Formats: sequence, C-alpha cells, structure tokens
Amino acid sequence: MASVVPPFGGNTPRVNLSPMAMPPAYGYRVIPGATWWGTLYLLWRKYRADFMGATPATPPPLARPGQGVYFTDQDSLQGLRSPGEFAARLGLRHRTQSECQFYGLVVIEFEILSSMHIVLPPPASNCRQGLTPGNAREWKTTADVLLDESMRVTYIDPMPPSRYFTVPL
Repeated sequence: MASVVPPFGGNTPRVNLSPMAMPPAYGYRVIPGATWWGTLYLLWRKYRADFMGATPATPPPLARPGQGVYFTDQDSLQGLRSPGEFAARLGLRHRTQSECQFYGLVVIEFEILSSMHIVLPPPASNCRQGLTPGNAREWKTTADVLLDESMRVTYIDPMPPSRYFTVPL
C-alpha cells in the first residue's frame, strides 16, 4: 500500500522549532471536524446563501467572536499525516484530540495581513512562549479573522490511511 504524502510537505515532522516573534506570510488554523462541519461550514453556507440573495450578512469568524485566532505556520505542520498527529502537535486538549481522531479536522490557510495585530500568546505550562505543548509555533490575532473565499481549507480524514481533501468555499 502506497504511503500518502503529508498535505503540508516533509516526510517526517519537524520537532526542533524555535519560537519566532514575526508571523509567517500565511497562518494555519486547525479546527476539529465536528466544529467545522457542525457549525462553521453551516454558517459559511448560510452566509453564502444570504449574500447571493442580497441579504446583508457577515461571514463567520474562525474562532469564537472577540477571542482572536490562534494559528501556526506550515513548518509546524510538515510531516504530519493523521488528525491525531495534528491535534497532539498543536497541544489541543485531550477531549479535542479524541474528537479529531473520530471526526477528523480541517486546516484553514489564511493570509496574514499587515492590518492584523499579531501577538505571541501566553505560554502553556512548561512551554516556551511562542510554542505549543507539542512544539509547534503559535501566534494569536487580537481580533476576529472572518472566513473568506481566498482561504484554503484542507480536511484531514481520520480513517486510515489518512486522506486529505480540499474543501471549496
């Protein structure tokens, strides 16, 4: 059986990353599959329907409104294949990791605009600031980031062997 190429490059995970104050040109937001399909994607489809019907509408944010958006870089995702690997690398809570292993997850790539205010979030216990517990780099926007058509959405299916799909917006 042929191995599946990791969706974000590399053959093995990069483990020794150092924090960086400056964010990359593109950020990667990881969202559990149940949250994506059960909430965010449905809100996106409603927004598109309202927009097409000329009803005033606002696209949904990538995180809870007013909370800002945690994100990582492509180097932190290199070599990862399964939803469990992504969830562990980003240091998601155990319950969320289990959810990702059952429902998969999506990775949303978005451009970091010069108008975005980006900070290094406070470190998790026993972690260096700018790194997750799984040693991925992380940053946070101080304002909402709204889903839009320019974003690339990759769904990571949990069924072995993991498969990857681009979700059109």
